[in-house]
Amino acid sequence: MASKATQEYRDSFITLISQLSKVEQKVQELLNKAEKLVWDRNDAMEIQGKANSSNFYSNES
Repeated sequence: MASKATQEYRDSFITLISQLSKVEQKVQELLNKAEKLVWDRNDAMEIQGKANSSNFYSNES
């Protein structure tokens, strides 16, 4: 009886570890997407800022 309980415990533990690995992978994917969104937004703002400053200087002449 004890060996059956031990085997069930091991199986449950392995399942839990597998699920945690999947959750970790999904969280990493989510963080990568969030980081990419932030960088893309910052790049767009920087490009827009450069465009605005070049327009500003060209209007001074």
